[in-house]
Amino acid sequence: MNDPRNQQHFDLLGITQTICSTTSILGLVEHEVPEHGLVRMLELQKEGLVVVEVQVEGGSPAAGKKAGGLSLPGGSRLISVFRQGRTELVEPSTVLRPGDQVLAVVPTPAAMDLRRALLGAPR
Repeated sequence: MNDPRNQQHFDLLGITQTICSTTSILGLVEHEVPEHGLVRMLELQKEGLVVVEVQVEGGSPAAGKKAGGLSLPGGSRLISVFRQGRTELVEPSTVLRPGDQVLAVVPTPAAMDLRRALLGAPR
């Protein structure tokens, strides 16, 4: 679909898995902005989840901490960390470092809570 405001029409027709070019382009732009916070990569509407990417900065509350010790919103999971050209799955013992790009899945209403847990309050 070309306009995210049309999603409700697709939902009424029973088409819940859609691709929106506008949302995809917005995600790419957000990804390229140097100080992006939380970038929505994929929304799973039927499941009420969103896949997001977060870049950990030096002053982030999560920097230097083990993934297993973070207080994340209920239903949230850190999936992978991309650092120094390599991707690894997140284990409870994975230490998040400044510069890490973290892929996570979170219930849609809790996305900003995940941002706060990983990056702190928005500036």
